[in-house]
Amino acid sequence: MGECSLYYVPENQGRFVGRENDVADEFWALGVFLATEDEAIFERVREYENDGKALPECEHDFEFGDMGLTDDEEELPVPQELDGLGLTCPHCDADITEQAYDVYDDIDDNPAPVRPIRCIGCGKNSPFKRLKSKLPFTFSRFFLWVSDTNPDDDGTGFLPTVEKVLGPCTIYRSIATD
Repeated sequence: MGECSLYYVPENQGRFVGRENDVADEFWALGVFLATEDEAIFERVREYENDGKALPECEHDFEFGDMGLTDDEEELPVPQELDGLGLTCPHCDADITEQAYDVYDDIDDNPAPVRPIRCIGCGKNSPFKRLKSKLPFTFSRFFLWVSDTNPDDDGTGFLPTVEKVLGPCTIYRSIATD
């Protein structure tokens, strides 16, 4: 079995975009330490340890590999492990996961939600957002992610804490296969 990841996507993303470190600070107060692009959390933990200060305590006890925030200028696919979604063409149902990855890999040149994907089955182009999938997915500029979680964890136990900071969220799950 592959790595399981959880994604918490707030309903109102707009109020968080560009505020990654402010949001991480709010979670810090709840004992939830989130990685950010600038990796400020690691420095803060070192400072607390060097000063002999106790770290804020978290009410949750679950295993995970890493946890952080994504705050991006462009919308990204969520979950980001596309292979587990079973992406198919909305016209002919052909598997187009490989073509979706090609678009996703080029996201810096042309954002994935905008650039169409050409189906190898019927030859028609479809926007990324119109692809059919076995599992729910979305596009988001801001979300909290938890990697390498227990495959039996559906994320609902952690949801009340996440929603204290982010407000109402939708949980997306993925299992990356090797």
